[in-house]
Amino acid sequence: QWIMDQTQSSTGLLQTLKLLKQIAPSIDPNDADTLSTTLVSFAKTTTANIRQAALEAIEALYGEDTTSEVFNEIFKSNLSKLVPANLDRMELVGALKACRWLVSKGHPLALKNVAQIVTFVQDEVIKHYMVEIQETQEWSDVPYECIIWEQGIKLIRAYAEYTAKEYQRTHTAGEKGPPSNVLIKMIDFLTSSLQKVAQKTEGITASYKLCQCFKAIIKLACYGPARACIKPAKYMLLLGLVTMDGVAESRAEMREAVYKYLRRGLLPLTYAPLLILCVVDSDKKNATSARQQLGHIVHYYESRIVSI
Repeated sequence: QWIMDQTQSSTGLLQTLKLLKQIAPSIDPNDADTLSTTLVSFAKTTTANIRQAALEAIEALYGEDTTSEVFNEIFKSNLSKLVPANLDRMELVGALKACRWLVSKGHPLALKNVAQIVTFVQDEVIKHYMVEIQETQEWSDVPYECIIWEQGIKLIRAYAEYTAKEYQRTHTAGEKGPPSNVLIKMIDFLTSSLQKVAQKTEGITASYKLCQCFKAIIKLACYGPARACIKPAKYMLLLGLVTMDGVAESRAEMREAVYKYLRRGLLPLTYAPLLILCVVDSDKKNATSARQQLGHIVHYYESRIVSI
């Protein structure tokens, strides 16, 4: 009842769902199914952040076990929204987020239907918004097509990331198995989308879309099986983009992504040139930040060498 009382305010409901996620481990398992019934209704809403918070609260209730019928119901509801008629509706943003989350968790029904989901994203979402329809003057105020593009790219990345983790899990350290066809196809799609946008358009909207592809590829490069699919030509494409994209905010986000994973030791030093090149960025703020971050990376690896 307490949760339902918060529905008058989206802010209050969001805070309540986040609180519920925190206290979920202390909730009696016998009450989980009853509570999840209410949460499922929120996991089907058109508001993306409410939907995501409800999903995370449900996950906290059930732990890593996504086989519950609750998750099947959520998935079926969101899958039904992945239709061309919803392309221009915010409802699709929440549906893509939910499907992405379930795919990343390895939900059986989501994986069973992942080909259908990926095909929809590639053939409908990304292809439809390949050329910008609406331009913007502010990086912080991009049009809907950028938001839906971002969610589509993140879903592709999530599937590839799950595949890379599974590849690592099923292959012992140092074992060289055949490359994953899924990873090859997903990374080829991301780089192809990046190239097509770069060739056809320019401006903030185009740069935003390019940036999402770049960040997805960099995240995947943190996994050996995926990194093996990023051939020199694709790597050179990333090198060019991080320095030559025409929007300073886009270059900053790409730089931050590279720095984050280098700093955590997830991205090998072969990707350090992506950060090194940013030192000569035409934007003084970007260049200064790149120099500082490069210093942090050098210190990080120096400290590791000393500790050995």
